[in-house]
Amino acid sequence: MRLGTNATPGVAPPVQVSCRKLGLLLSAAALVWAGGGGSALAEAPASSKSDAFPALWGDEDRSSEKGVDLFSKSFDELLQLEIVTSTAGPQESRMAPSTVHVITEEMIQRRGYANLADLLEDIPQIEIQRKAIAEFRDMVTFRGLAGNNRFIVMRDGYRINDAAGSPHSMGHNYPLANVARVEVVLGPASAIYGADAFTGVVNIISKNGEEAEGIKVTGSYGRFNTTENTLEAGVKLFDDVSLALTGSFYYSDEPFLPDFYPDEFSWYTNQYRKDGKARASPFAPPEATVDVPIKPWGPSTLAYFAGARLDAGDFRVGYDRLYDSYTSSGGVRPEFSLYIDEAKWAYTIQSAYARHELRKLDDRLRLLSSISVSTYEVAPESRFANSFCEYGGYNASTGDFSGGFKYQEDLAWLAEERLSYDFARWLSGSLGVTYQDVMGQPKSADLYQQYDPDVPAGLQGHVYPGTRVTDAEGNDLSVPTDFYYFRYQNLGTYLELQSSPWDWLSLTAGGRLDYNTRWGTNMAPRAGLAVTPWEGMWVKALYGEAFLAPSPYYAFNHFGSFYPATDDDGNVTGLQSAFWRVPNPDLEPEKLRTVEVNVSQNFQDMIVVGANGYYTWVRDLISVNENHDELFQGWPVATVQRLVNRGEASAYGATGRVEGIWRPADFTVNPWVSYTWSDGEVAGEPLPFNATHTVKGGLDLAWKGLSLSTRVINRSESLHPVQRDDKGNALAVPGSTVLNLHLRYSRIVAIDRFRVSAWVRFQNLLDSRYEHVTNESDQFTGAPQDPLRVIGGLELQY
Repeated sequence: MRLGTNATPGVAPPVQVSCRKLGLLLSAAALVWAGGGGSALAEAPASSKSDAFPALWGDEDRSSEKGVDLFSKSFDELLQLEIVTSTAGPQESRMAPSTVHVITEEMIQRRGYANLADLLEDIPQIEIQRKAIAEFRDMVTFRGLAGNNRFIVMRDGYRINDAAGSPHSMGHNYPLANVARVEVVLGPASAIYGADAFTGVVNIISKNGEEAEGIKVTGSYGRFNTTENTLEAGVKLFDDVSLALTGSFYYSDEPFLPDFYPDEFSWYTNQYRKDGKARASPFAPPEATVDVPIKPWGPSTLAYFAGARLDAGDFRVGYDRLYDSYTSSGGVRPEFSLYIDEAKWAYTIQSAYARHELRKLDDRLRLLSSISVSTYEVAPESRFANSFCEYGGYNASTGDFSGGFKYQEDLAWLAEERLSYDFARWLSGSLGVTYQDVMGQPKSADLYQQYDPDVPAGLQGHVYPGTRVTDAEGNDLSVPTDFYYFRYQNLGTYLELQSSPWDWLSLTAGGRLDYNTRWGTNMAPRAGLAVTPWEGMWVKALYGEAFLAPSPYYAFNHFGSFYPATDDDGNVTGLQSAFWRVPNPDLEPEKLRTVEVNVSQNFQDMIVVGANGYYTWVRDLISVNENHDELFQGWPVATVQRLVNRGEASAYGATGRVEGIWRPADFTVNPWVSYTWSDGEVAGEPLPFNATHTVKGGLDLAWKGLSLSTRVINRSESLHPVQRDDKGNALAVPGSTVLNLHLRYSRIVAIDRFRVSAWVRFQNLLDSRYEHVTNESDQFTGAPQDPLRVIGGLELQY
């Protein structure tokens, strides 16, 4: 990335590597023939084709010819299948110390999960506030702690969310095509994965070329001009050599929300569309308005994914590319933001890895060598059109509409060596060393024109919003925009021991030590046990610690604008500002401790009843600190915000879950329901983004090739993190109940290897009007959610 020359003193000097030139980096990585770093731990064993509970669908016409036939197995057999994400080595799901949910290919297909967010929304103790954040759209909460940067997302054990810790969306750029299963670990996992495995880990396990042999194409169309399309291809090239390719494309015009929420969008209808008016600022009197351009409604969404995986014996190479583009006005009241096509946020993530595993001594000794590289780039055309950036720099007198642009990029290398050894049948251990190098440019302030990644920032002439001003004496008051740069290294080592002295007992203990050149040293221990006191009963307990690295995104994020200061005669004397968020590069990691207990009982292989409880403490919490009457860039600012480490948080809760399966004749009946109680406090106040009571459930029915899945989510009210009533209490968003339905007919046509299937999916089947909690003062308290969405498609497989 060719970065500018005006870096803050003490920050790493500019580097000359472009995130867009990842192809050159891939060539270098392929030459190394070793991949994975840190996340290579969560890799399915080469011999494993297993899926795991709770995927409980099955019929004679199941769509996958490969893998485990889940519906001929008992609950007990399913719970003995191996998972790979919870610990440093494969382990039976029932004996894993963490709370783990495994969602198989069959469940994904039968329930109609289109992307990762759809899947996570059904997991107990996970909440998603959709359309809640203008920049990264949805807010994801694990066990009461909100933050899209607080958990890690991997594909085949390799991280595919930003390695530098920036929060971003998790929509249709994370499709579930060519997926064998998804493993979701709740709770701290820094003892294995290091920084950012704070509240959980999500690992998407794909199929290799032999497992995915053939071609599968899906095409669909639905309401609001929506289309979802996927391509899966797999081929066995030679003995032990296979290639898998995956692609997806999504587009939607999205609902015209003023038609469905006329009261919430009354300003859009009566002031914006008629007179081209917007409010000057959330901090200004309501009667203070400005002129803005009148343009058509434009919040469309476009996303795609492309991936490749080459397996050759003990070697593997993989590449993934994710892109997402959506409105940057989501959740914001139309008084303060323009819902137009120009207001878009887009980013690209690329990830490549190569790996080699050496096995000796009858596979008792295993050495995994790995290297991976990833990039994250906010597209230069990304921009806001809201009150904080002068509505994209719109000039009513000239009609000029250029401004509100943003830019960000980073590049991360990660190398790892992991040695695993089976000392005895009942004792094994893993020792690993990782080295990571991360460099980049954090998110910029608002820019008047697009950032050019190929030109040094200092030569592009960027100035802060509102400073294109000349004072009464003819002095240019422009303030050059500061562009910050960062580079840091991280050296980590971890050790984990697993012991099963008896079939009914499993013990896990270990920890990880990290030294980071930016924020110092951290240690994350973990210990757990799993006990089977009698047949069908499992009891698990875990203590774990984790740390969340202070992402450059938060440390250097700054935004705001200036306006002219005048004397009594109206002469410009300088600049002033109503608001600025300013950087704080001295942020420290957040620290977390969790204890949890899980209990489950299998009744005659027909019903499983389970419960778990947890208590989490967080210290050095990163939160917003607000001051007044400060200076920024030498000019007075009325309100200044910065992120600081202060205060503590606690989150605690419990979940009860019941799931059953019956197979009368050719039918399969799979009902399931869970209830979660979640509570806690942040800096002495109740948890925001958190529903105290949540019920999730569904009924899956299958008969031969026909399947029907209904899913319901009912949750109580949630509190806003910023907005308050007259008494200082957090405003609440009412609870909601949402029903989804998916209908599928597999193999409508089956001729030799050629098969045709059809499906239709209903989201918000009852066409309910409901809201989800937002994040800022200029947003709705609750963001209006989508009305009924219907989409149907065909799947062709050969």
